[in-house]
Amino acid sequence: MRRSTLLLSLALAACQSSFVYFPTRGLEGTPADADLEYDDVHVTAADGVRIHGWYVHTREPEPKAVILLCHGNGGNVSGWMSLGEVFTVMGFDVLLFDYRGYGKSEGRPDEDGTYLDAEAAWNHLVSERRIPAERIVVYGRSLGGAVASHLAAAHTPGALIVDSSFTTIRDFAMEKYPRLLVRLGLTYEYDNVANVGKIRCPVLVIHGRDDDLVPLRHGEAIFAAAHEPKRFLALDGGHNDSYAVDPIRFRDGLLEFVAEFLKPPVRKSESPSQVVEPEPAPPLPAVPPMPIAEAWAWLRAELPEETSRLRPIEETDALLERLLAWAAPDATFDVFDRSCRKLALTRNEASLDGAIHLETVVRGKTKTVSGDSIGFDNYITVVCGFDNEYERTAAGWVETGASATGCADTIGRRLSEVTDTAAWYGGATVTISLKCVHRREHDQRCLDGSTRTCATCERIGMEVDSRDGHFHSEIAGATAHLPAGSEPVDCAVPCPEDARGDSLPRVNAALLDVELLQVGLEDHPTLFRTRAACRAYAKRHRMTADDKTQW
Repeated sequence: MRRSTLLLSLALAACQSSFVYFPTRGLEGTPADADLEYDDVHVTAADGVRIHGWYVHTREPEPKAVILLCHGNGGNVSGWMSLGEVFTVMGFDVLLFDYRGYGKSEGRPDEDGTYLDAEAAWNHLVSERRIPAERIVVYGRSLGGAVASHLAAAHTPGALIVDSSFTTIRDFAMEKYPRLLVRLGLTYEYDNVANVGKIRCPVLVIHGRDDDLVPLRHGEAIFAAAHEPKRFLALDGGHNDSYAVDPIRFRDGLLEFVAEFLKPPVRKSESPSQVVEPEPAPPLPAVPPMPIAEAWAWLRAELPEETSRLRPIEETDALLERLLAWAAPDATFDVFDRSCRKLALTRNEASLDGAIHLETVVRGKTKTVSGDSIGFDNYITVVCGFDNEYERTAAGWVETGASATGCADTIGRRLSEVTDTAAWYGGATVTISLKCVHRREHDQRCLDGSTRTCATCERIGMEVDSRDGHFHSEIAGATAHLPAGSEPVDCAVPCPEDARGDSLPRVNAALLDVELLQVGLEDHPTLFRTRAACRAYAKRHRMTADDKTQW
């Protein structure tokens, strides 16, 4: 690594915390404002940092369990109390704590510190309050999802809930910031995918269908990486408001998950000898990840038209080889732009290189040639501002000096098609994600008087993101909700299979961050091999003056 690059990397790494954490110090209230009983909690992390939190009691006579709440990267516990109150209404006690540097907690936040803070909160529940580990539900939202999954990987809580979180913070950052900046400056990992792969407790992944900050595909990939038993709960709403926008589904989904997998609490009126512990069920085998080739084949069958312009990125190597085959190595030859103007290029090892915007000024026995260098490989790169000085001698013009400003810009798009007569730069490197755009939910009354909802995904859609940030296609989803009929059904019989909906998380997980080449973004070729081919194409396609405009 060059010295300048190393210094830039160190500088960016030093300030990464300011891009990840957004703490506030002042508390805006307490649980007492919601008429909730609570205990002020102060614990000490393993490195000596003092951490503050609240243990909030449910109004129910007996809590269903205790939720250890790892909040997101903004605010402090007072801003997260609205979510804590939701949990107390459901019948849970809640321990909310602030990471170091947040609220009344000491220190400054970093990745390892947040893990130590969560560990201190866990120890408070297990060691000081004597709460059995199997009665603790570790819940994390957004950034807190990675803190919670890290904690659950180190211990064995009763369950883990990851809500609106990312696969890894690096994956998330790559979608929001320049890739070079992320590669050089981000050392934090916050790796949910790796964490959930180590976890053996039940896992519930919750995500908003309309989350535009951390897209749904992140939650689906976390779910795919988790071992059974696991459940996925998709909510209406975005990143910060899904539990408020879709409160009934949030409440019912979470309570059903806890009822299914957590042991019932020991009542105060019961002695431990009166409680018969059920035999633990053997863990179900994890669903194997879907191979990329299988996921791609499934997607092409589902969306043949939408995928017709997508290619594996590896095909660009063959395209460049075909372009270089226009000339022998080190040969100089002529090509033609859309206006059929000649451009002299030299074939080098991995590119075709030449000059544009040439201007020659002769003053007596001196000559100055100015212009811009241009190179064609998988992209078109213009290096601006060279000036070459020449002097006339008996043998001809002799170069006496050269200078350049050194700026470089990539223009146009990516190489997307090459024939014997023309080359198109009409492609883009993209990633894709899938979502159910038409979902049907059907409420059913069961024979025992309870209700259930069966859901099927009837149509999927594809969102496309370019790696250069030039475009993003976003699709909306819709849900058709059918009320329960008059006749009850036998709910011992499973809901009808939702093959498309069940496959969607696995396909998204397989294709997450897989780069593809989207073609067809330019209507006309960029280069022609001969002037005759250029003129014939322009005549056949009736190209206008605007069509012929290039660099």
